[in-house]
Amino acid sequence: MINTLKIKQLIEEKKILQKDFADSLGITVQGLQHIFRHKSTNSNTLEKIALELGVTVGYFFDEDLSESGTDVKQVARGKGIKQNVSFSDAETQMKILEAENAGLRRELAAKDKIIDLLEKQISKK
Repeated sequence: MINTLKIKQLIEEKKILQKDFADSLGITVQGLQHIFRHKSTNSNTLEKIALELGVTVGYFFDEDLSESGTDVKQVARGKGIKQNVSFSDAETQMKILEAENAGLRRELAAKDKIIDLLEKQISKK
């Protein structure tokens, strides 16, 4: 859930009309009002909002959301990460990525040992 109050405040501070702001995002005023009502949008639109208002995407998220379990539009893009996830799904994704990371570290350590052994064999010749 994004904090749409922060979006409204920045729009007002910058003296931008909602119609002009919606146009700059490529959406209708009704689409902008939908975002305000539902406190949600897709990651691409949220990125556009942040860019237009000169802030980071993270600015629009309340700090206590991790305990709420409500849907959040995940901005992170990467292997195995969904774009629209709830915090409980994000925790699951994080555990998966941590396990994958641990596996990759083990592989790297094993390859480092092989390299060390090969270097020792070469230096003996």
